[in-house]
Amino acid sequence: MILEKRGVANVDSWINDCRDSLSARIKDRAVWINRSVAFDRLSAQYKGVDRELVLSCWPEFFGHFADYLRIAPLDKDEQASAGRLEARDEPKDYRTKARSFISRNYGTGKKMDSGEVAARLQMMIDAIPSFEGKTG
Repeated sequence: MILEKRGVANVDSWINDCRDSLSARIKDRAVWINRSVAFDRLSAQYKGVDRELVLSCWPEFFGHFADYLRIAPLDKDEQASAGRLEARDEPKDYRTKARSFISRNYGTGKKMDSGEVAARLQMMIDAIPSFEGKTG
């Protein structure tokens, strides 16, 4: 099981808390993707791509984990009482963040190999079908 493999404590409690979501009916044409296995396979192919790298990049795009994973207030009154109303980044802001990330990690000089970047992106695209699982 994914949770056990990741060392999550109290797996039974977690499953019980999420039972409704885990047992909800999904559309017949929907697929389930084991993102944990997908990431493990992908990271095995690329030196330096691991969970620590993702954890270091995540806040740059999505904000602090606590904010991203926080349960949203139910209505605007609750949001106001929480002290702020938050809007998602505008597309321009996200593009700026993405360009900055790409430049810093794949910019000019020794770290830039556009052929390697393109090959890695293509490998990720090609791998997607192997991570799909059909409901039964």
